[in-house]
Amino acid sequence: MKNKLLTSVIFLITLFCVCSCASKPEDLIVGKWQMTELTTNSPDAENPDVKDFYVEMAKNSESIFNSDLTCVNTVNSITTKGRWTILADGKQLHIIDESGSKSIMTIESITSDRLVLTSQADDIVTKTVFTKVN
Repeated sequence: MKNKLLTSVIFLITLFCVCSCASKPEDLIVGKWQMTELTTNSPDAENPDVKDFYVEMAKNSESIFNSDLTCVNTVNSITTKGRWTILADGKQLHIIDESGSKSIMTIESITSDRLVLTSQADDIVTKTVFTKVN
């Protein structure tokens, strides 16, 4: 009886540790992500040609976040490499590409298979949704 109880307690502690570790944004973001949606409040976004461009961009864009904090981003067949970090609060993703250009995005949500980021430049807010590629 004691062995069974002890085994159950160890199992629950292990399960808790694995689940809590896997839920950190730094762990969840590692992998390959396909952009599935791109929206913006830019006045130009109402133009049908611009809307079509955003749809095509989403189809042809992916990001790979490696556990060594390097990343590879491809947008419309233009690939850049860089380094990524998530701030301690888990709400901001910073990417510095190989040219030194810095991008700061707010992590709206992140799960094991979905990533939602927003960025803002002046009054223009852009939202990108990614799905993890297995």
